[in-house]
Amino acid sequence: MLLLLCLMVPLASGQGLRYLGEIRARQAGFSALYEHPDPSDPSERYSFALSTFSPVPLTQDDLLWFQYPGKYLDNIAGMDQRVLLSGLQWPREPGQVPLDVFGYEALAQPDGFLVPGKNVGGVGIVDLSDWESPVYTDITNRNRDDPYFYHRVQWKDADGDGDKDAFTCKAFVDGDFVDSAFMWYENPGGNDPGREPDWTPNIISSNDCDTMTATATLSAGGQDYNVIFTVGYFNDKFSVYWTTDPEDRWDDNSLIESRLIDANLPGDDHFFDVEIVDVNKDGRLDLLVTINSVTDGSLVVYEIPDDFRTGEYVQHVLADGYFSRSGLQGGGSPGQAMTFYPQTSENSGKPWILMSGDDEGTCYYFSPVSEDPSSWEYEEHLILDRGPSNIVGKPVVADFDGDGYSDVFVPLWSAGYVQGYTFAP
Repeated sequence: MLLLLCLMVPLASGQGLRYLGEIRARQAGFSALYEHPDPSDPSERYSFALSTFSPVPLTQDDLLWFQYPGKYLDNIAGMDQRVLLSGLQWPREPGQVPLDVFGYEALAQPDGFLVPGKNVGGVGIVDLSDWESPVYTDITNRNRDDPYFYHRVQWKDADGDGDKDAFTCKAFVDGDFVDSAFMWYENPGGNDPGREPDWTPNIISSNDCDTMTATATLSAGGQDYNVIFTVGYFNDKFSVYWTTDPEDRWDDNSLIESRLIDANLPGDDHFFDVEIVDVNKDGRLDLLVTINSVTDGSLVVYEIPDDFRTGEYVQHVLADGYFSRSGLQGGGSPGQAMTFYPQTSENSGKPWILMSGDDEGTCYYFSPVSEDPSSWEYEEHLILDRGPSNIVGKPVVADFDGDGYSDVFVPLWSAGYVQGYTFAP
């Protein structure tokens, strides 16, 4: 029992990250940073959204909102927390919609997952133009009862009409059977497309991407390409897509090409998430990828070759040995990872990495051992260990109070809390 109690205590003290406190948040899952336009105060630059979800079939879930948490770093339990939206079905990762999509502040909220009664998901737009009365509009028409769930949304003009469209992946999973699609929903335009339901779907490919995506601009053969990297967790595929259309349009599938980067994971390993960032500071973008596993998950980097279309993606393992302790079928570790700098003004060196342990019940950060671009060695630091039968959600990191130091919020799904930390002395 003493060992268990020790494991339940935050472990970040003395490692450069200072524990601030916690606030109740039932079944806290995916957090997402939200940057406010034109803040009048440094502590009003960021808020964050947090999806919550219960595994109980036919129950409904909430999207929470934490307004200006930088104002409450000395009183985490007193943070301004509110229910932004109710009635969702296992909501996944919320995401800020670029201001130029609708002309007002908004979130995209995908939902749905494996649990019967919650497997009919969709993508909703949450209109935040009136913060006291947010409005939700389902752009995917879940009323058709298509049993698909969604994880993340990216915004790009697919058809050249000047309106940004919603790119996403959907999936239906029944045992070993997977039906998934990489696709985009056409922005209908008009006076207020964010309030228009049932956008027209357009399938790019099937049974490749089923969860996460990331976008970048890459050069090859003397030409720039706006590319989309896709993650197939259930399909066990990691791919890249690009269009050869001279106007960068994605509405003609005959002009869209793709390339499988990796599909050779062992045993129960699955591609989980990807961030596009220059990890080793050699002036070239890399792919920071988490590989989720029941027994031996890892944090890896793929170097993007000179020609992303044909070259070899060399993999480097930054850390491994992560495993599920939740006791849940299909549980794995690690979860999602993201880069940051502990002091936001000192960002010329290699980035640091924040990573959720997911079903391991842990959270970590990693610091570079050397600034040599040929070195891929990172030192692991344990932030917290909640012990067996615990799940940790997706954390969020930013300088929330404007003091020049990064702050971290970690959702504890099983425990029902969000914990706050800071790199400030």
